[in-house]
Amino acid sequence: GRHPLGTFCRHDRHRRDSFCRCFKAVQKAAGLKERCSLEKLLIFDFDGVIVDSIDVYEGTVRRSLEKIGQPIVNNREDFLALFDDNFYKSLVSLGVNLEAFIEASVEILAGANYEEIWPYDDLLPVLRRLKAENILIVISSSDTQDMNRIMNRYNLMGCFQDVLGSDVNLSKQEKILLALNKFNIAKEN
Repeated sequence: GRHPLGTFCRHDRHRRDSFCRCFKAVQKAAGLKERCSLEKLLIFDFDGVIVDSIDVYEGTVRRSLEKIGQPIVNNREDFLALFDDNFYKSLVSLGVNLEAFIEASVEILAGANYEEIWPYDDLLPVLRRLKAENILIVISSSDTQDMNRIMNRYNLMGCFQDVLGSDVNLSKQEKILLALNKFNIAKEN
């Protein structure tokens, strides 16, 4: 097919060949946002998809809620229910003072043992293969700096073109829209 800028790109069963890679290099050098027609934006959640962090974050959420006098998480089921919708919306719907929770969680997260968070074993080769033909980003209710620290430890940073945490926006839907715009990707891609 033809790229928007008129350069021809050949594909062999959905694999870009050297023509497309060369075109992308030209695009990058020119600072253009146009993408190869088969390139997709793949968005991954961080906690529970990229890394197994449930024990660490369940503990930090519980301690943060206890610190502000709103201990609404009594067991794993209560904790997981907070993620049925947007995590922060769930807290607010249960009467949690979100500003106080965020303030308390900053201190508690600073003391979290991130050594207890591990990526899923077989994930890295899959991510590397997907990255070869797509744009990969991570979005999460976790803080971007925390995610970067964990991904750096396990050499996952090179797999993702962007990481959008709670410090960027509390809404995952808004983060998805930001990513679509940043990478100039239509929603269907």
